[in-house]
Amino acid sequence: MSQLGMHMPGAMGPRKATMNVYTGLLFLAVVCLGAACFVVWQNGMKLTPGEGAAAPLTELQQPGRIKLK
Repeated sequence: MSQLGMHMPGAMGPRKATMNVYTGLLFLAVVCLGAACFVVWQNGMKLTPGEGAAAPLTELQQPGRIKLK
């Protein structure tokens, strides 16, 4: 068969995965979402009365007494 230039279907090896526009945009979106979460967390740290990284999740402002650090 190879003498006539014919090949069996699927005879080539599998194609390697390559990065295309969509995977690049997905990576950019994940980076932007991570940056946005960081900014929101930093602003939450400024508003909460407690100290430490878990303060935005555990401490709450008292009603009517909101103060910025």
